[in-house]
This record gives sequence, structure tokens and C-alpha cells, in this order.
Amino acid sequence: MGLSTFSSLLNFAIENEKKGLNILNKLPSADREKLKEFIEESEKSIAKLETILRENVTEMVMEPCEPVEENDYAFEETMGDSTLLAIRIKEKQRDFLLELARVINLKEVKRAVEKLASNKNKLIEKYKGV
Repeated sequence: MGLSTFSSLLNFAIENEKKGLNILNKLPSADREKLKEFIEESEKSIAKLETILRENVTEMVMEPCEPVEENDYAFEETMGDSTLLAIRIKEKQRDFLLELARVINLKEVKRAVEKLASNKNKLIEKYKGV
């Protein structure tokens, strides 16, 4: 299903963040402690995206966007190394935020979303050792 309105795109971004946070919070406590920065980043992203949604209620009604295929940015909980799982989740979330920034026309929102994507990218690079 394609997302084609400002509100549907932001709601998907928020739900995607919450889904990733839920997966990370289900990890064993030692892994959660190791990935504390990932969890904190998710919590901050959710708060920022919810603020963007609240503050742009008027614009979201009137702002059509180029359709985005949400299935391209879905991720699943998988077994294996918890750090790699967290990185995969953040990569999908970052990629969606970059796509969101590309398709919306609201400059202030675009900048805020690009900043969130940049924060995710810094975290990914830190844990990948790039």
C-alpha cells in the first residue's frame, strides 16, 4: 500500500520507530544495555516526529505527497546478533526518513527529518565501525 499524504507518511515513520523500539526492548537485558544508544535514539525520534505531526496539522490536510511504498521500509525481528539487528532496523528507518524528506515540500519539516536521518546514520556508522 502506498503512502501518499503528509500525515500517512509521518504516521508510518512514527509507527516504524515504535516497532523498532519494541523489538529492541524485547532483547535480553545485557543486549539492551549494550544498545542503549539505539533505544535512546528511537525514543527521541518518536518524540520529534510526534511533535512535527502535531505542529503541522494544517499543512498535513493540504499537503499531497508523491506516493511511497511502505513495504520497501518494513523490517522484521530476526534471530542473530543484536547489534546487527539494531543496525538493520536503523538503516530501514533512516532510508524511510530520507525518502520522506525527498517527497515532502515543507522546508522546515524536511530539515527536521533530514536531521533525524543524519542522527541515525551517525549511530549506524559508529556501531559498524566505519
